[in-house]
Amino acid sequence: MKCSNCGKENKKQNQFCSECGAQLSSQRHFPAKKKPGKKVIALTGAIILLLAGAITFYFVGKARFTPENTIETFEQAVKNNNPDEIHSLLTSSDESLSINAQSAANLIEFLSDNPDIFKNLLGKLNDQGGYLNAYGTAQGTQGNHGTLNLKKGEKKWLFFDEYKLEVVPIYITLFTQNDGIDLSINGENVASSSGENYEETFGPYMPGTHVVGASYQNSYTNTETEDEINAFETGEDTIRHEIGLPLTEVTIESDYDEYRLLVNGEETDIIINEGDNLIGKFPEDSSDTVQIHKEFPWGSIKSEEKTVSSGSVEFDDIDVFQEVEKIALMERLNEIFISYIDSLTKRDTSVLHEGATDNIKKDLEEHLEFTSDWDSPYEGRLVKAEYDNSKITFPEYDENLKGYTITLRVHYILHEPEGHAFGNLSWLLRDEEKQQYTASKGLTLLYDEKESAWKLHKIENEYFHLSTRNKQEFTFDN
Repeated sequence: MKCSNCGKENKKQNQFCSECGAQLSSQRHFPAKKKPGKKVIALTGAIILLLAGAITFYFVGKARFTPENTIETFEQAVKNNNPDEIHSLLTSSDESLSINAQSAANLIEFLSDNPDIFKNLLGKLNDQGGYLNAYGTAQGTQGNHGTLNLKKGEKKWLFFDEYKLEVVPIYITLFTQNDGIDLSINGENVASSSGENYEETFGPYMPGTHVVGASYQNSYTNTETEDEINAFETGEDTIRHEIGLPLTEVTIESDYDEYRLLVNGEETDIIINEGDNLIGKFPEDSSDTVQIHKEFPWGSIKSEEKTVSSGSVEFDDIDVFQEVEKIALMERLNEIFISYIDSLTKRDTSVLHEGATDNIKKDLEEHLEFTSDWDSPYEGRLVKAEYDNSKITFPEYDENLKGYTITLRVHYILHEPEGHAFGNLSWLLRDEEKQQYTASKGLTLLYDEKESAWKLHKIENEYFHLSTRNKQEFTFDN
């Protein structure tokens, strides 16, 4: 090896120059290293990126697919009213339960309305999450129905466990003692009861609040009811609920024939006859009214409205006339009777009012003939008329007279200075000082369809006591 300091040739193994003593090792020359190729650089970079991506993938996946993350997402979705997010988190333990955005929205509403239940649910889910982290399997949840449980689902991104909220649904059994009513759950008709003590199970349903209903409708009435049931965290898989309506078969007891039934003021096709008339099923909660009516030549006669509060409604006393009609009729009878007394006094049948029938005229003629040989002529004047307002009988059709008749009862107080007339004007009471006689009479009226008017047809003796409560009084001037 040649010394670079003095130029002396030295042996290869010498470390110092034999001539000048300079160090030879520092003067050795090494071959130049080759620079790495582009392919090597690219491959190295790819490997580094792949390793970095794998590491990032692992930590992102590990952070995303955790029980805690699922629970947190669920809690925020409820608070933010996000049914789509809730829907994505839910799965069902029962394949027949269909979960959609609407059922998720209903669950949000239930949990929002029941903060204590929501809080307890989150606590339970967090306990289940801790158990999953510790043991890798779900905590036992047997015996819980109508609830949510945290469950390990399918693998995501090949390596990570996805966590879902598994819905454990509830079934609802409806029981009713009513036959022929419609049953509903959450506004959807689910069945019509057939027979008494009907029972059927429906479902599955989401945990939460459910509205069960019962309704009944026929041609004349309808009624319905709703109950709210809480189906969350139950010990049984089925909730049994009894629901019913206050329905009963109603019978109309009537003293009258061929009357038409009205329900709530509306005319029906039901004809009511004397006796018991079954009209069908009605609620007995006084929500419906019934009455009966009939058309007559002079107008319609209606009973009073009666509420349906039991299985029997009775119609035994129907007013033939309204109060104003009664007064008008009695005033007309007063005019007719005054003309009758005037005819007796004047002994002239032509004075008789046109509201009297030929039968009254005939009786008047016979009475005039009977009193024709009296020593003193008859003299009379009507002072007062007292009608029994409670005893106007119901119209009946008289086949012989070819018309409807009614009867009334009345006390006529007459001033008769020469004594009371005999015959059909016999007296009940007498006041000698006032020269007044009280005649107690029963009057029969016949309806004249041609003239559209009630006419006095018969006067008969009828002795009765008249109470102040039922008295309709008319007083006449001298």
